[in-house]
Amino acid sequence: SVSRASYEAVATLALAHPAVGFDLSLDGRSRLVTIPGQDVGARLESVWGSDLSRTLLPVDYAVGGFRVHGYIQRPSDAQPTGRRTQLFINDRPFRDPFLVRAAEAGYRSAIHPGDRPSLFLKLETASADVDVNVHPAKLEVRFRDRIGAERVVEEAVRDALSKIAASAVVFAPANDVPRSAFRVPRAER
Repeated sequence: SVSRASYEAVATLALAHPAVGFDLSLDGRSRLVTIPGQDVGARLESVWGSDLSRTLLPVDYAVGGFRVHGYIQRPSDAQPTGRRTQLFINDRPFRDPFLVRAAEAGYRSAIHPGDRPSLFLKLETASADVDVNVHPAKLEVRFRDRIGAERVVEEAVRDALSKIAASAVVFAPANDVPRSAFRVPRAER
């Protein structure tokens, strides 16, 4: 519908420009309000909602001529439906199903087959390494190193997920086991 397309266009602009405030009204109802000067996390909460934004993990990864930063959804919160994806290259929004699949590949066995995690990823590279004039609406881009772009997105997701895995509780004693059973005896003096 026209309303949905209008909302998505303004939401994309709001995510691309967190320094700018937006107020979208459709059919006499306020549908999207963002305040100027928000950080990316606050802007995501304004646009995607607090329920979804609470499920996101930060991503910040760089290798070679690429940097990827943004947010990905925790594997336990990924669902088969309701996914949101937003990609940017050098702060310009674009669509690329291959990069989305590369991000999903970064999840590997961390998500159930069929689950689709939400993604908000900003890629940065030298402007000479990406052609933004491929699509009339500027929604598609062509990377000089497509395989490198896909690889860095996959690695960025894996890197972010490894940080939550490293902080996971590996063992929690049962309540009926005394804590003294887990003490290491002191060495004899």
